[in-house]
Amino acid sequence: MRLIMFGLALSGCSAESLKAAMDDAAMEGSSFADTGMLAGEDAPDEMEQPSHWMLSGSLDVVGGEIDSTLSYVEAQVLGASGSTLCSGGIGVESAERVIELPDDDLQIWWSISLGDPDEGSCLLESMPQVIPESFHLGLGPMHPEVEAVMGDSVADLGDDALALRSVFVSLNDAETVWVFGVAGSEVTDDDGITGAPGDGGLVSEGRWKFHGLYGFPY
Repeated sequence: MRLIMFGLALSGCSAESLKAAMDDAAMEGSSFADTGMLAGEDAPDEMEQPSHWMLSGSLDVVGGEIDSTLSYVEAQVLGASGSTLCSGGIGVESAERVIELPDDDLQIWWSISLGDPDEGSCLLESMPQVIPESFHLGLGPMHPEVEAVMGDSVADLGDDALALRSVFVSLNDAETVWVFGVAGSEVTDDDGITGAPGDGGLVSEGRWKFHGLYGFPY
């Protein structure tokens, strides 16, 4: 498995931001966390070119399947300075669970197709040339690369009310799986997987909010 190490790892995912996002889960299309400009930053330079993009979102898992009517992703295009150049939500048009897992670190894996961004959305210029209309997405145990980026926030989030997972994706190359973010779900009983890793075991059902920590080249 290859890891995305694109030089920039967002530091905006804290215990507070992840839990705040869980509170906003009922607001379809809302941002998972505040990953825009920091207070006091200037507006992005109009001439700044896109450098990378981030992927976040919300997945409603029922019986191991994603409920596309209640799930969505949010794409954010950033410049080299970290300024947000474009951000918007995209609905999940369809999702199908893939039983055969491509990597032993995964617990569950889906094939996802996105709908069209809203008319007039700045994301229209990025799909599908940069942001693919379909890709594979999955969850697995907390990965060392994710824990390293989050630092002490992992301990702050690891209470009984919040289950944590790493988020994995395969974009244009179905043979390459990347770990790129963290997912959280407020569940009352997180038993992890119902089977051994690699046999298609399920993660706990419910709403999983995920946040990108590593960016994809634009």
